[in-house]
Amino acid sequence: MSGAARGWPATASALAALERGVPSPLLQALRASGTGPESFTRFSVLDHHGRTCLRLPVSPEEQMLMIGRRPLRAVLARELGEQVRWGVRFTGYSEHAERVVVHLDGARDEEVDVLVGADGTRSRITRQLKGQEASRPSGIVGIAGKTPLTDVTSPSVPEALFHGPGFAIGPRGVGMFLSTHQPRPAEAQVRAELEPAYVVWSVAARLDQFSGPPEGLASRALIAEAHRLLERWSPRFHPLLEASEPESPAAFPFVFPATLGPWSSERVTLLCDAITPCPPRRERGRAPPSSTRCIWRRSWRARLAPRPWPATRPGCSATRPPWWTRPGRPWRGSAASPIPSCVSSPPPWPCPW
Repeated sequence: MSGAARGWPATASALAALERGVPSPLLQALRASGTGPESFTRFSVLDHHGRTCLRLPVSPEEQMLMIGRRPLRAVLARELGEQVRWGVRFTGYSEHAERVVVHLDGARDEEVDVLVGADGTRSRITRQLKGQEASRPSGIVGIAGKTPLTDVTSPSVPEALFHGPGFAIGPRGVGMFLSTHQPRPAEAQVRAELEPAYVVWSVAARLDQFSGPPEGLASRALIAEAHRLLERWSPRFHPLLEASEPESPAAFPFVFPATLGPWSSERVTLLCDAITPCPPRRERGRAPPSSTRCIWRRSWRARLAPRPWPATRPGCSATRPPWWTRPGRPWRGSAASPIPSCVSSPPPWPCPW
C-alpha cells in the first residue's frame, strides 16, 4: 500500500478488503489519515528540466487511498495490544498438520494457525517454502529520500506532481521518481494519524554509473551521489535532495521477480513482494527488515475462515502481471512500454534534452 514516505495507492480491491475486515471507526481513521482520488488524478512523465512530456490520466471513479506506512500501522494496530509484536526477527518455521510453529531469534517459538509471508523481496519465508529467492537483481540501483514540503522546497517540485506521482527521465538513462503527499485536515471526531506534507524522491541508475557500491553509504554520501547522478539535470531538483530529512536517504536495488510456481502448503502462503516484487515503496526507500514483522497470535483463530489459500490450489500461478498492465488502468497500454525501460534507454516519445 505504501511506504513511510508514501508509495503506490491502495486501490478499490484493497479498500474493499479493508471495508470487510476493519471496524468502521478504524476505516474512517485510515481515510482521514491519507488522501483519496483527488491526490492522484494522473501520472506524469517528465524530462530532466521538469517539463511534462506525457500525462497518463487516472479515472476519477477509481477508489484509492494514499497513506504512509507509519499512520497505516498506527491505525491498524489500535486496540490490538499483544496480538501484534514488533522487533521480533523471524528465523524459520515448522509446519504440522494442525499448526505452524514459528521460530524467532531471541524469543520463544510461537504456534499459529496460518503463516502469511509478506516479508519483502528477500523473504525468508519464500526461501524456506520454495527453496529459492523471491527476486533476482536487475542491475539498477536507486537512492531514495523524503523531503518536507514547505514554502522553501515547494518551488522545486514541478507543478504536475501536485496532481499525482511522476517519473523524470534524463541523460544517460538516469531516472527520478517524485511523489507529493499533502494530507487534508481531519474532522475533529476522527482520530487520524496525520503526517506533515512531504515529497518522496528517488534517483535510479545502472550500478556501473555509480562512483562505487551505494549500499552501506551514510546519508550525506548518498545525497552527494544523487547530486552527481543529476549533474546534467535542471538545478531545480537539487534543493529537494539537499533538504531531505537527515535519516531518510537510503540505497535500494531494483529487482526482477523470480519464477515462482505453485506450492502445496496448507498453512503457509505468500503475499506482496514475497511473491512479485513491485516498485520500491518501503520505509526509507527499501523493504523494512524482518525485525519489523508481526506474528499473528493464536487468538486470531476465530477471525480466520477455514478455506484454502488460492496459491494452494492445483495449477494456481503464484505470479501476476505488473500493476501498470492490469485491467482497470486506462493508461496501461501507454505505460507498459516506457516505464520499465526508462532507466536504461531514451523514451519512445519526443522529449527534448
